[in-house]
Amino acid sequence: ALYSFSVFDNNYNKVTFPMFAAAVKFNLSPALLENLGEDFLLFFYNDNSKIRLAVAVAVKNEALVAAEMLKQEETLPSDAEFLFLGNEPENNSGKFGQGFYRGAAVKYLNLSQQNTFSIDYIINDASLVIGTSKNTAQAVFDSLSIKGLLTEDILPTEKQENDSGD
Repeated sequence: ALYSFSVFDNNYNKVTFPMFAAAVKFNLSPALLENLGEDFLLFFYNDNSKIRLAVAVAVKNEALVAAEMLKQEETLPSDAEFLFLGNEPENNSGKFGQGFYRGAAVKYLNLSQQNTFSIDYIINDASLVIGTSKNTAQAVFDSLSIKGLLTEDILPTEKQENDSGD
């Protein structure tokens, strides 16, 4: 099962992605942060009885985010350490492989065969998805696709929420 969360501070104000990244020590380059939006969702996914995390962030410029992520790859496993929930990946470096999922380019680095840890990311014109396993990144991508959030804002707008009939 996949669960998504928005993050709020103690005063119930929505936390922006730059604030969240600083709070959890998600060490992304300033150039990358400049090209990511403020909206994001945090995901928990049950991947074969192992809890995996992912984050999906709004993208301002797909080409610039893709270029900056290539530069970030060298340190991404340690930069995104909070996503591993305290588990230590066996391998923290290497060359990212490339594949495709439902027409979108996927970059990945396998970090542990035993625990099925990896760092996978998918970028499209509306979002960057970073997950700690292939299944997690794909589940988040699928969830956002089904909700139409990969082609619009990553979070529902007030109008979309009101149109849901709730």
